This record gives sequence, C-alpha cells and structure tokens, in this order.
Amino acid sequence: MQEYRKNNAAKIKEREKEYKGANVEKVKEWQKKWGKANAEYRKGYNKEWQKQNAEKVTEERKIYNKINADKIAQKQKDWKKNNDEHLKKYKKNNIQRVKECRKNDIVNLSNYYLKSKLKRKGILNPSPDLLEIQKLTIKIKRHAKKHSS
Repeated sequence: MQEYRKNNAAKIKEREKEYKGANVEKVKEWQKKWGKANAEYRKGYNKEWQKQNAEKVTEERKIYNKINADKIAQKQKDWKKNNDEHLKKYKKNNIQRVKECRKNDIVNLSNYYLKSKLKRKGILNPSPDLLEIQKLTIKIKRHAKKHSS
C-alpha cells in the first residue's frame, strides 16, 4: 500500500512538472504576441478614463456647491458660534474654580488635568485664553507650595 502511494505521488509530481512547463511556454508565447499591444491599449484607455472621470467629478462638485452653498455657509456659522459660546462658558467656569480652589484642589487643576478635560470636551487645540488659565493655575500652585510650609 505504501509503495503504491509513493509511486502514485511520484507520477502526480511528474504530471505537474510537465503541465507547468507546457503552461509556462504557452504564457510566454502569448505575452510575445499580445503583451505589448495589450499594455499599450491599457495605458491609453486609463488616460482617457481618467480625463472623463475628472470632468464628471468637477461638474458634480460645481452643481453640489451651487445647490448647497447656503447650507454649508450656515453650518459653518452655526459651528463657529456654538464653539465660541462653549469656550466663553468654559473660561468663566474655570476662572471661578481657580479662584475658589484650596491647596488640595490646586493639584487637580494642573496643566495635564486641564488639557485632558479639554480633550474630553472635544477641544483638541485650546485657544490662548484657555492656555492663560492653565498658566494661572500653575502660578497659584507654585505660590501655594512656597507658603504652605
């Protein structure tokens, strides 16, 4: 049984070698005949398609911008207004916290704490006003350390 399997495996390997060799030759012949012409055709087709596609996209953008220009402008105004209001409220609340805090609370209002709080609220790039608040907390913290002992 084992001899049969070995012989059978050997026959299968020989067939595979023959098939692969014949197939490789056929592929080489086909590439010689059609490869260059096909590649040139593809290059030309891609260039034409890219031009057509670019024209369609620009036309679609122009139409979209005409239709939705007012909506887009309104959304930008609303977003800016909401963001400014949010920053003002946050600044007021933070200044009150800094004024009212004790020595133990000052440690919690460190630079890292404020930045992480801003990130949680969705403000990744804080405005200069918020950075001033951070500097103020650091000054208060240093003052408290000096006079605590």
